[in-house]
Amino acid sequence: MALTLTGSGGVFTRLGKIFGMMSDVRTHMSDIETEIADVQGAYAAADSWMVASLVAAKEARIAQAGGVMNDLRTIAIDTLVEMCWADSQTGLSGILPRKDLDSALLYLIRDMDAAVASVNLNTSSVGSPALGAGNTGTGKLVVSVEPTNLPTPNVATMSNVRAEKLEVRCIQDAQGQAILKGAETFEIRGLAAYDNLDRRFPAGSGVRQSISCVSASIDAGGLGQNMLRNTDFENFTTANVADYWTTVTGTAGTHFGQETTTFLRGASAFKMIGDGTVLAEVRQQLGSTAGTPAQIQAGRLYCLAVWIRHSTGSGAGNVRIQLENAAGTAVSGTTIDTTSAVGTSFTHKTIVFRAPNVLPSTIYVSIEQSTALAAAGVMYIDELCLVEMVQIAAGGCGVTMFAGATDWVIDDRISVKTDNDGLGLFVVYFDIAFNMYEKGLFLPQAASETINDNLIS
Repeated sequence: MALTLTGSGGVFTRLGKIFGMMSDVRTHMSDIETEIADVQGAYAAADSWMVASLVAAKEARIAQAGGVMNDLRTIAIDTLVEMCWADSQTGLSGILPRKDLDSALLYLIRDMDAAVASVNLNTSSVGSPALGAGNTGTGKLVVSVEPTNLPTPNVATMSNVRAEKLEVRCIQDAQGQAILKGAETFEIRGLAAYDNLDRRFPAGSGVRQSISCVSASIDAGGLGQNMLRNTDFENFTTANVADYWTTVTGTAGTHFGQETTTFLRGASAFKMIGDGTVLAEVRQQLGSTAGTPAQIQAGRLYCLAVWIRHSTGSGAGNVRIQLENAAGTAVSGTTIDTTSAVGTSFTHKTIVFRAPNVLPSTIYVSIEQSTALAAAGVMYIDELCLVEMVQIAAGGCGVTMFAGATDWVIDDRISVKTDNDGLGLFVVYFDIAFNMYEKGLFLPQAASETINDNLIS
C-alpha cells in the first residue's frame, strides 16, 4: 500500500489541522505584541513607569502564550513518524530504516514522488550584487538558490531560503603574504535568525561563515575552490598547447594558442583564433592525472565561470565552454556561449548547474568554436574555473566569490538580497515543525499542486 496523503486519516489532512492551530497561535503571539504596544502608547513618557512591568515582561508573556507550539511540534513529529513507520511495515511500499524524523521525511518525499503528488511551491530568488563603496577588488560574487538534485529532483529553487540581505566582506587579503593572491578570505553574514517556534520565524539565516576567493591559480581544489588545472593558462610546456589540455580539432598556433599580451591575471591567457572554417576544440578530462584529478559528484551544486573578451567586438563565430562526455555531448545545463558581442573588455560569464544524478563515465571541460570565428577574429579566455559552491546551510543558497583583474583587499564587500515569496504554506510549516532548512530537504512542489494548502485550517 502507499502512504495515505489526503482524505480521511491522511498524513497531510492531520498535519494540516496541527499546522492550522500553529498558525492561530502565531497570530495570537503577534497580537499580544501589538496590544502591549497599544497599551504603552496610551501613556506619556512621564507616566511610562506605570506600565514598565508589562513592557519589560513582553517577550516572556508572548513566549508563555506560545507555549503550546512545542506541544504541536511534538505531535506533528509523532504523527509523521508513526504513519510512515506503519506504512513501511506492510512491505508493499518503501523501507524506513529507522523510526525517526529524518527517515520519515525521506520516506514521505519518496512516496510523494512515486505518487506524483506535490504541495504549493515557494519560489526563492537572488537580486543583483551591490558593490561596497570604495572597493579595491574587481572580482565577482555569484549566489544561487538552485537546489541539489537529491533526494527531490523536481524542485526548481531552494524553497526555504531566508529572505534577507547577505554581506560578503573581505577579512584577510594577500598583502600580508599569509595567503595567496586570488585566495582572499571572506566572511558571509546574514540577518538574525529566530527559533522555529518564534512568532518572527522565518527571519534571517543567522549565518556567519568564512569562504575563500576562487581563482584559477589554485589547481584541482576541493569544495569552494577551482577544480581544474592550468585554467589560468600560465603553463605551456609545448608551444601554444596548454598543459593538461588535449587537442580535439584544430592546429596549435593557428587555431588556438597562448596569449601573452591580452590577459586578465598573471602573464598569459588562452585564445581561440578564427579562420572562418575550422571548429577548433581543446578539452581537459576530469578524474584523470592527464587532466585534473578532481571530479564532479551527482546532485551537487556547481558554478562554471570564465573571464572572456573578443579582439574587435564584431564578426561571426561562437566560442562554447561546457562539460561534455567523451563523444562531445554536453552535460545538460553546463554550456556558456560567447559571441563577438561580448565586446573588447573582459566580461565574467557564469552558469550554475546541478550535476545530474546519472553522470557520464568520462567528463571533460571543453573550449570550442561551435561556430567558426571570422578570419582574424580572436576570443581571449582567462580564469576558467569549475567550483562546487559553498552553501550557507543545507537548505541555504550557494555562494562563490571570484577573483578579478585587481585583487580584493580587507574590508572590500559585496551585498546581495535573497528573497522567498513564502506562498507554499505546507512548505513553510514543514520548516517550522521539522526544520527543513537545516536538513536541506524539500517536499515535491508544483504551481498546480495536488495537495492543497487549504488543508491547513
